[in-house]
Amino acid sequence: MRSAFTSICCVLFGLTGGVFNGFQPVVIAEIVGVKRIQEGVGVVYFMALFGYLAGTPIAGSLHIHYGWTAAIQFTGAMTMASAMGVLGTRFLLNKRLLAKV
Repeated sequence: MRSAFTSICCVLFGLTGGVFNGFQPVVIAEIVGVKRIQEGVGVVYFMALFGYLAGTPIAGSLHIHYGWTAAIQFTGAMTMASAMGVLGTRFLLNKRLLAKV
């Protein structure tokens, strides 16, 4: 039973991770335009660098000292903070709620 559940989780994670990584340049091209896609992808990957480099050691330290719950809460809080930053940037571009940016 546990092996089947693990296999299902791995398949779902693999499918969604591939979609995320595949659509990232497409969305960036839609926002900055095809002529500036190199700059847009570079900026996005550079900004993600800080989270990639700092997130894993911090979550690992939290896991060692406080357990899985603290590590999961930290990563969830950082994800929500990132989403709020993206949402704030979106509203800087256009104040209307349902508008194509």
